[in-house]
Amino acid sequence: MNIPDNLRQALEAGGELVCFAMEINEVASIVIKATDRDLAQWRGKRPVGLQPQLGLMNTGAALALVVTIFEFGGSRFTAETTLNVDSEYDLELLNTLARQRVYHVHFFNGCNEYQFSKEMPFRSQNQGELKRLIGQAQRHNAQCARLDWARAKADFFAATSGRW
Repeated sequence: MNIPDNLRQALEAGGELVCFAMEINEVASIVIKATDRDLAQWRGKRPVGLQPQLGLMNTGAALALVVTIFEFGGSRFTAETTLNVDSEYDLELLNTLARQRVYHVHFFNGCNEYQFSKEMPFRSQNQGELKRLIGQAQRHNAQCARLDWARAKADFFAATSGRW
């Protein structure tokens, strides 16, 4: 996989564990950077779930994509990326995902080296739920006295800490 500069920069900016969403080859995708130990557990037919979650904060809406990897023995690994519907880039990414029948998850190791990818179904009910949440987030933002994405995101993480 030829790693574009923006993907490489995002991987380098994170720590040992990174989760973010971006378009790769015109497909809304999730990128996860993890340890070699975790990656070894996730290879093969381990399913990966993707669930949108919406936080309506006083300073704006935060829409998270929660990724769940079902590990051996019944345990689950979760990570999330939070997107801003008032950002043109984030909104375009969310709308692209809402139209897709599949999403991709690309895995990288701690040295920012591509390891493997998975293609997972994004069913029509998931697409519909994401579209509904995007609209709800936009309506909420229109009613906020003052939008502050950084504050909304911090409040969202504080409210959801440990939920997943």
